[in-house]
Amino acid sequence: LKRQSDIYLSLGRKEKSTKHPLMKQVETNMLLQHELLSRDGNIGRLWLEWHEGGHFTDTEERMVQGIAALVR
Repeated sequence: LKRQSDIYLSLGRKEKSTKHPLMKQVETNMLLQHELLSRDGNIGRLWLEWHEGGHFTDTEERMVQGIAALVR
């Protein structure tokens, strides 16, 4: 019996506004990854949650939300 994977993605709304050229692409890449995963038959549950702030805003709370989503 093959088990499906559950995936939780979290992104800050301000992450694309950074001056760092690599981090500016994070939203585009995350949306593409979400699209690809949503078509994957091996994915059970998939979340993409948007949060206020940037990459380092409320990291502990975001981690707890991700873990809580996955253990439900």
